[in-house]
Amino acid sequence: MEINPDLLASILSQQVGDTPIWENEKFLQQSISETEQQIQELETQLRDSKSQMTQGKSDWQALKAGPFSLENCKKELNEIHQQMKEPLNFVFDFFYKHQNEINIFTEYNQLENVLSIASVSLLDDKKFQSTDLTPIFNECEKNNYSHLLNIIQERVDEVSAKEKGEIYPKIEKMLQQFSVTNQNSLNQIFLKENGLGSSQFKEYQNLIDRIVKIDRDWEFSLTEVSKRVFNTRFLYHCQNSEINSIISFVSLITGLLRVTIQSAFVVMNYPERLSKNSDIFNHTTHFLLKNAVNELLSKNDGSCIFYRTLFEQSKVLDQWLISLEYYKMDLLCSLLFNEFGDEWINVEKQTISISIQNYLDEQSDFAFTICGTLSKLAESPPSSLKEGQLKTFVKNCIVPSEKNTLDILTNAFNSTDSKNYKQIANILNAIFLISTQLMEIYEIYDGLYQELYQDSKTAKQNCFDLCQKAAQNAYLIFEKEGGNYLLSKTIPYRNGAVTPSLTNALVAISEPVDQMKDALDPTLYGNQYLASLARTIDAKVYKMIAKKIDWSQESSIDQFVIDLDALIQVFGSEEMRMLRSAKMFLTSKEEKYLDYELPEEDVEILMMRSKKNSIRK
Repeated sequence: MEINPDLLASILSQQVGDTPIWENEKFLQQSISETEQQIQELETQLRDSKSQMTQGKSDWQALKAGPFSLENCKKELNEIHQQMKEPLNFVFDFFYKHQNEINIFTEYNQLENVLSIASVSLLDDKKFQSTDLTPIFNECEKNNYSHLLNIIQERVDEVSAKEKGEIYPKIEKMLQQFSVTNQNSLNQIFLKENGLGSSQFKEYQNLIDRIVKIDRDWEFSLTEVSKRVFNTRFLYHCQNSEINSIISFVSLITGLLRVTIQSAFVVMNYPERLSKNSDIFNHTTHFLLKNAVNELLSKNDGSCIFYRTLFEQSKVLDQWLISLEYYKMDLLCSLLFNEFGDEWINVEKQTISISIQNYLDEQSDFAFTICGTLSKLAESPPSSLKEGQLKTFVKNCIVPSEKNTLDILTNAFNSTDSKNYKQIANILNAIFLISTQLMEIYEIYDGLYQELYQDSKTAKQNCFDLCQKAAQNAYLIFEKEGGNYLLSKTIPYRNGAVTPSLTNALVAISEPVDQMKDALDPTLYGNQYLASLARTIDAKVYKMIAKKIDWSQESSIDQFVIDLDALIQVFGSEEMRMLRSAKMFLTSKEEKYLDYELPEEDVEILMMRSKKNSIRK
């Protein structure tokens, strides 16, 4: 192998100084030896590279011809593509069949969403606390991820248990302070921006905001705190007030309820706004009302005045609650009726019955008093009762009470001396007014209770029947005193005077007629009592006089006309229709506004007995 002159010159040029020549030759030989060795190593590496390249080419050729050929790969990919449809359905079927075990039922294209939600539970405590979980909870509820929801909630409970244990006591302490704060101060704190208590509100607001983030059931938890705090305040004042009067106690209860509920309404306004489905105020108020019912139960003396006062003042509270347009649960009157309804109804019926009897025994003019009592009863059920409760009160209290009142009045009429005309008139007036009043009550309740309507009609008809019965008693007096007149065979002319026995009869009935006229309702007197008496006398005198007297003597006819005028003067002409008809045929003179109502055979008899045989037209 030849030595490169340039390489040798380069090596020699590096030797400087007084190095002996033989030393340069030695170094030169060593360099030549090392260079030759390097060349040999390079040649060896080159041979190895050629060998590897040859093997690679061989392997590539084998690979191209083996299972990983391009054609084979394409074929396998096509097979996978064809098989993709079955796995997708399989995944869906798997989740459907095993949803009870894994509690994650979702379509395959939602798996990423599920995994994303699940990964939140793996965050460390600090990051987890700073994460707003509201959207995650909403997403779980929206997609029915019950298992995920439980996982996240368990993680929340684990991380937030300590923090909730610190925050809720702080909230309760603040609520205790607010519960004893007067209304004006509460308004300053909660309702006026930059008010005197704005710092308190901000502290309260921050606490509420925090529990909303860390407690999924914060509405329930806060409701329990609110119920406990405001009910404690309410019961404290109830049980530490020295009030002996039951009426005053009822006023105390309803007054305390209003103040306490008003405070809760203001204080709970902010957390209520944070949730569309929050019912903190509703449940707090309902809890207070139920406890108020329990307090009132302990003071119930069973008197009618207790129940009337209780429901009257509770109605006022209910109206105020309704005006808030926020409370949606059972009102106080409804809760009270559930506890006191049957007792109240029984006491009302007993009280009404006793009162009616007392009015009859003690008062001279009791008709309006009795009707006033029934009116108060009809007005007593509060409008805040539920529909079913109101129906129960009407059917079990108002209807039985008005029926019993009518029975008492009817029995009183039957047992009253027939000559006690003022008492009889007052009883008739009361029944007549009640019949009208029942129709008004029927209309007040929008025609829902047909029994009231039927009782109104029955009462009115009963009143008319009793009026006729009273008139019959007066008629018996007429019949007794006018017996000679009614049994007369002839009517001699009295020179223009009324037949004495008829005069006696008219004088005898003047007392009941005049007293009934003064005491009885004008409608009842004119249309029922007097009309019935007049019709009865008209029929009797016609039967006993007009049909039996021999009218061949003109003087008898003249006396008949005089006696008839006397009857008309007392009773009016409208109800003397039979006698006026007889007069028309006997005198052959028409009567104004009268179509005769006599049987044809009677007309023939009258005409035959009179000396004039035709009607003067």
